[in-house]
Amino acid sequence: ELQIEMGEVGCNVCHDEFSATVDRRVPRVLAACGHTICTGCATGIHRQGTRNIVCPFDRVATALPDDRVTSLKKNYALLEVLERLASKRREDGEEGDRFESERLLGVECDEDSRHIAVLYCTVCDSSLCERCSEASHSSSNVLSRHRRVPLLEKPKPAPTCTQHNTYKLEFVCIENDCDAQNRLMCLLCRDYGDHKDHLHAFLDKEAEELRSTVEKSLEDLRRAEMDLDSWLNSVQSTVMSLSDRTEGPLCTARNDVKEHFRLLREKLERDEGNALEKLEGYIEDRLDDLNNQQRNYISQSGKIASACSELSKCAKKDNPNIVESKEEIQTLVELARAEKVESPADSSLSLLIPFHIGTDNRLHIGHFLDARVVLLGIDGAGKTTLVAKLKKNDPQMGHAPTIGFNVETVHHRNFRLNIWDVGGLPKLRPCWKHYYMHTQAVIFVLDGACEERYEEALHEFHSVSSQVSCPLVVVINRRRGETPTPANLDSLVASLERATRPVHVHHVDAAHGVGLKEMLDDVTTMIACGVH
Repeated sequence: ELQIEMGEVGCNVCHDEFSATVDRRVPRVLAACGHTICTGCATGIHRQGTRNIVCPFDRVATALPDDRVTSLKKNYALLEVLERLASKRREDGEEGDRFESERLLGVECDEDSRHIAVLYCTVCDSSLCERCSEASHSSSNVLSRHRRVPLLEKPKPAPTCTQHNTYKLEFVCIENDCDAQNRLMCLLCRDYGDHKDHLHAFLDKEAEELRSTVEKSLEDLRRAEMDLDSWLNSVQSTVMSLSDRTEGPLCTARNDVKEHFRLLREKLERDEGNALEKLEGYIEDRLDDLNNQQRNYISQSGKIASACSELSKCAKKDNPNIVESKEEIQTLVELARAEKVESPADSSLSLLIPFHIGTDNRLHIGHFLDARVVLLGIDGAGKTTLVAKLKKNDPQMGHAPTIGFNVETVHHRNFRLNIWDVGGLPKLRPCWKHYYMHTQAVIFVLDGACEERYEEALHEFHSVSSQVSCPLVVVINRRRGETPTPANLDSLVASLERATRPVHVHHVDAAHGVGLKEMLDDVTTMIACGVH
């Protein structure tokens, strides 16, 4: 004998009861994992253009033969249980039990106050028990045509105008310059009251449009939430693999490094230690990046869940309240759309650790990428000093301005940067365009302590920024102790940020090497990502 009720056999995603007659509630089996969801949820989860569907419970993908969720097999065993439950319900005559919830309301019958009402007549506007409903309506040819619904389905009374109590609210003012405190109006308000001659729309139509916007946003947010869950699982899996120091990729790389140094142990023990330390640092950097990405996904997921909750509450409001909450809804929708949800880069999830050992027995993570970087700026900005410090040489103070150009090679991360230090004298500036036309990045150097030449430097910078298409970094160079007027420095930075293209600004002390590593990190990151 069946011990479950009809309401217990439902979809665990939307919590609706399965049905054999309603298409969107037909149970479908995800063959790859065995879970069952309704057709409506399967349609919402499936991404158009893909030939598989991911289970919302265990993330196992099930193939779709013809790119349609209706190609998934129905759960006939579950449909048979539903049919048996329905049959048993008919046999046991459960019709009386369907009003159990209405009886709990304790509403008195309008015909006989001793009875508990379970039905509502929409024409008579009366609450009736089953007996009185049968006696007063079914026996009359006229009253039998009245529509009677369960008391829980009693339609909400139409709201009335606060100024004209006998008139229903039917319209909403959409006049931009309307000063009225209440934009909801009745027929009299529209024709004779505060909203006379104002643009207006039907209340029901406006509410339906807002409700449609809310539902669309909810759908987008739920899909984004599912994507975040999937990406979060991928990041967590990668973190676990990279954190495994017994069988993971780190163990493999460590063994390879040890094998290389085995034959040269006596002479190369120090080099081996340095190489292993660098490898560990690489893994720690990757793990830090992945953990940050993981925290970002968790934070974004929380924000989306909060937005979904607020929008769900708005969707349940009645028409007047949802229209009155229009600005709040639009704000929530804009905030939700502003959340940029991006999938993790394939390179960040890679389990491979590219490295090689050079002829100097130093460990290099990945392969060197050659990149050409052009150093520009007016004379005296500190370009040559900056290059000398990058080469780990002692810069010569007070040297003559560069005539023509100098080329130096600097290794940073997996990049071999060929840095062209181009002279900044006025007669050389027209030739700059011949240097940055085929370069991967441009670094523009300004002397932050020389306030009287800010305008000249900005003029040359804007000329360069309007012509280059590669990544552009601005370096404001000033020695420790050199403190320009804060207002002038802020004005300089603001002028740089008003360029026609995105600009990354770095403050450095080239003479002492302060800030140079962060600058090169930024340059190589933009080159690697192809940022323009």
